[in-house]
Amino acid sequence: MINLRIDKQKLAVEPGTTILQAAQSLDISIPTMCHLPEFHNTTSCMICTVQCGGKMLPACSTRVSEGMEIETRTAEVIDFRKTTVELLFGEHVGECVAPCELACPAHLQIPLMMRQIETNDMAAAIKTIKQDIALPAVLGYICSAPCENACRRNLVDQAANICMLKRTVALDDLSHEDSYKPPRQAPTGKRVAIIGAGPTGLAAAFYSQLAGHDCSIIDDHEAPGGMLRYAMSESELPRAVLDSEIELITRMGVTFIPNQRVGEDVALEEIIESYDAVVVSVGKLDENEQVLTGLLAGKRGLKINPKTFETNLPGVFAGGDCVHPRQSTVRSVADGKSMANSIDDYLSHGSVTARPARVRSKLGKLGISELEAFLSIAAPQGEHEYKDLSTSISNHEAVELSGACMQCGCHSAEYCQLRALADEYDADDQKYKPEQRPEVVRNYTHPNVIYEPGKCIKCGLCVKITKARGENLGLTFIGRGFEVEVGVPFNKTLADGLTETAQECASVCPTGAIAMKAQLNSSGFKFTDLGSETQSCVD
Repeated sequence: MINLRIDKQKLAVEPGTTILQAAQSLDISIPTMCHLPEFHNTTSCMICTVQCGGKMLPACSTRVSEGMEIETRTAEVIDFRKTTVELLFGEHVGECVAPCELACPAHLQIPLMMRQIETNDMAAAIKTIKQDIALPAVLGYICSAPCENACRRNLVDQAANICMLKRTVALDDLSHEDSYKPPRQAPTGKRVAIIGAGPTGLAAAFYSQLAGHDCSIIDDHEAPGGMLRYAMSESELPRAVLDSEIELITRMGVTFIPNQRVGEDVALEEIIESYDAVVVSVGKLDENEQVLTGLLAGKRGLKINPKTFETNLPGVFAGGDCVHPRQSTVRSVADGKSMANSIDDYLSHGSVTARPARVRSKLGKLGISELEAFLSIAAPQGEHEYKDLSTSISNHEAVELSGACMQCGCHSAEYCQLRALADEYDADDQKYKPEQRPEVVRNYTHPNVIYEPGKCIKCGLCVKITKARGENLGLTFIGRGFEVEVGVPFNKTLADGLTETAQECASVCPTGAIAMKAQLNSSGFKFTDLGSETQSCVD
């Protein structure tokens, strides 16, 4: 046996053991991107580097020796890994988040929603929507649709009908008796009071209730909804739609306390004392209101952190029109979710930490040939614009309309190891970018996967898999030096190279260079084969 230390922990392992294997036996995590236990190591990504005796060593391929003193988290190691990630991003030609998703205040995963609708999987689409938007049917009628303003399809003809499609999914869900309610976390025993039943308050209640906290909404009106109910006409927002979405929130366990004017019928101090957290989400305050006017105007020195919505009163949070007047409804709903996140932090950990923005690699402006490539997988917009949100469309029409999405964003953004490591090491994805990026290339020649060579880090995992599984052609490294890339030999198509292993290659690709064309759902993968019937296979 060979004796060594890793992060000052003693252990003895068999000869031939790698540093990575030894660390794993101690439950010490070392990141990897080019390693699979089944295959011989190529040591290509170098993200697994550790320090030993002042030297930097790749943990996946270095065998242990007697007396090694290995450190996995020194400042030098962290800096090395950060630089490694930044260098990999220097060659990365990809976009983590599509412009539409970036422009959405709630950051709804719009391309994913569009793919789910295109496969007529409305059940999956409503789950995606409700991860970020508490009132999707309401917003389907009145959203200002900043996502559509940012849609790249505007450069060609017109934006995808995102708002209409979101509304169609939400109305379809509301038409069922068992409308979708996201799973709730175990009850925490904590109580949250929300003052104001407008869009911000309703969203804060929705997500706080999901986090396991018991929520009560206190409002001075007979019915909840705030400006959605009392400032909008029936033609703008049908009351039946508003009532249905509010009813769904109350069915989740949220309690509505009507006709209670804070400062008159109940004291603010009493609410603060009775609940573990308080949300102030009233609408615009007039000069005669003594409810919270003094509090919010600073007479009691209230200060609000714009990133976390936390005030300098312990357990009190503030947002909505009383803090940010004249903001859009979708922004108000997004603020409600953000406040719920802060409340959960406060109730779970006793403090609130602002969530840093994730790394978002961007492509910038697309050239004509690049736009044409993106459009090659998108359906024509058709004769109908569907911009009149007073009308409705069928699910069948929604499936057709969703195909107009050019799928600008990354199919694997939520699972990309390169992006996750950039977040972990606070890497600058732009540090080593060239002044002029290479052209975006997307290979659509396989019915079930998309290959984007600009995202490939040459880890070789797909090459090893196709060889090990006996693919006739498989994938291989083509070219030399900086020009090397992964491709199918003999200038054959991706469909020729990946006849049996497409799904396995996509599942291990660390950057989404090889990605499935559709989403994972409860029954397995659904694939959209362009121009042919939908296929499916079990995961």
